[in-house]
Amino acid sequence: MPENSWFQAGLYQTTRGHRLMRTIPTLLQLDHIVNAIYHWRGSAESRLTMWLRDVNGKIIRDFDTSVWHFRTSGGCTFEEHYSSCGYSVALGTNGFTWEQVNTWEKPPMDATVPTGSFMLVNSSGFASGQKAHLLLPVLKENDTHCIDFHYHMSGRTSPGALNVYVKVNGGPQGNPVWNVSGVVTEGWVRAELAISTFWPNFYQIIFEAVSVKDHSGYIAVDEVRVLAHPCRM
Repeated sequence: MPENSWFQAGLYQTTRGHRLMRTIPTLLQLDHIVNAIYHWRGSAESRLTMWLRDVNGKIIRDFDTSVWHFRTSGGCTFEEHYSSCGYSVALGTNGFTWEQVNTWEKPPMDATVPTGSFMLVNSSGFASGQKAHLLLPVLKENDTHCIDFHYHMSGRTSPGALNVYVKVNGGPQGNPVWNVSGVVTEGWVRAELAISTFWPNFYQIIFEAVSVKDHSGYIAVDEVRVLAHPCRM
């Protein structure tokens, strides 16, 4: 399909057995259609089927968007390999990096490691200032929305810092828009990050773990979600 071609699009949404057709009431370019899926993706119990028609009314394609929803929404529970969510890891120096952990499959030796499936950095034994990056896929959400995630900081002292960056249109990383340091959490802590971007801008969220000398412990991130509404916390 040519990227600059025009189509009419619609969505069939099935929730708890009830089927509802939603027609996108305009002719949309292909990237706009993908944006429309973000706003009509429904709940986790919904299933979306999308159709495309050309200007003569002929159906070009009719397909299930459930895989699109998972891979383009930007969220990840880390039950599967992080790459299936479109995530990537930038290797830090001297082995300081993010690792995917599943304690149900391989129980940890250290009792301070939380249970579940998540991304983890072990900050023990590293000099100050070592950095490890976890990169989300490039996203294109319109208007104000929310990044929702959980983090965990464990150790006898603070294991370091967790920073979050928003990189817009492939530009510089800039300064953190959110960070936490100098703390040890009691279990998982939920955090929200308000994002305001407007089409055709795109952006990328980057989680950065930073080590502190003589501070040992773990920095973890789990259950990242991209919500199509402003933050509510």
